[in-house]
Amino acid sequence: MPLPALERLARGEPVSALGEHFDTEADSDRPHWRHPRERLGPLTPADAAIWAVLDRWDFADVDGWAQLLADAVEDAPDGRRTAETLRHQLRRLAESDVRADLAAAAELHRGVEFLADLGAVAGEGGGPSVRGVIDFLFRDAAGWHVLGIDPGVAEEDDPWRGRRPGLVLAAWAVRQQLGDWPATVGLFDLATGQLVRADPRRARLAAVAEHFRRVVAAWRAA
Repeated sequence: MPLPALERLARGEPVSALGEHFDTEADSDRPHWRHPRERLGPLTPADAAIWAVLDRWDFADVDGWAQLLADAVEDAPDGRRTAETLRHQLRRLAESDVRADLAAAAELHRGVEFLADLGAVAGEGGGPSVRGVIDFLFRDAAGWHVLGIDPGVAEEDDPWRGRRPGLVLAAWAVRQQLGDWPATVGLFDLATGQLVRADPRRARLAAVAEHFRRVVAAWRAA
């Protein structure tokens, strides 16, 4: 089940279906390769433009986003309006400590796919499995960090935008691969320039798993 759809359901937003069936792995049955985020669900033109920039930006270049954004919206529907909105958001990121941290990282990975079995997360059996993409996974002197990027359009009274459980799932998946917890999970809000961070080791994993199980159960019962 795709994490973005589960997060939308948890916020009370409509979702037509959960999950996607593939005939073959790696989209080899399709005429065009899709970004991992597209395999989790359709992207809006603004989302597609944001990730066209963030997946290519050399963060050491403070203004490196500008030309990438122009290229991303050149042939997009309503590209001028999309560019105007995203220009303000990307400038906030460019001027933030987050960009500086990404530029200084000893190791940086973008668009990292993960799979988290909710049964294993809770220390028991029975799934289901949740698929997601880590926006940024980077390492500095303090260790590894999971960082999400959010447009800041939902759950305005929650600085985590309803995404903290999903980021903890991502951190759990990183621990399974690297053998230790990331030092932090964080979320940067493009709309406000706000960054929130937490220690994933303090999270109650059983509660995180139960959160998503309730979301799935409510969707199936609807």
